[in-house]
Amino acid sequence: MHQRLGLLVELLPQFITSPNIFFGFGSDKDLAVDQIVYSYNFYFIFTDDLPVIIEDVYWLTMLIYYGIIGTFFFLFYIIGVYCTGRKIQRLTGGNAGVVNAFIWLFF
Repeated sequence: MHQRLGLLVELLPQFITSPNIFFGFGSDKDLAVDQIVYSYNFYFIFTDDLPVIIEDVYWLTMLIYYGIIGTFFFLFYIIGVYCTGRKIQRLTGGNAGVVNAFIWLFF
């Protein structure tokens, strides 16, 4: 559990089969780590490294913190921002330098 592979092998299967997958544990890192340790019977030795390891795998962090529903809302928001930027780019004829920079930097 001191690396990404241990997180994926041990935590991911247990988290996917639990009802917490829909809504997650919330955005508080300490609460999420406590819930993971107590819900999935992880050893207390790993609790010091667990916050760092969880946030290293960002897509798993999104699932743990916000669940599937919250992750989809986040993705729909990002897609909406991208589509709005593309519309502005089309309306201005591609001369909107700030919009172009935003699209290239974040997507």
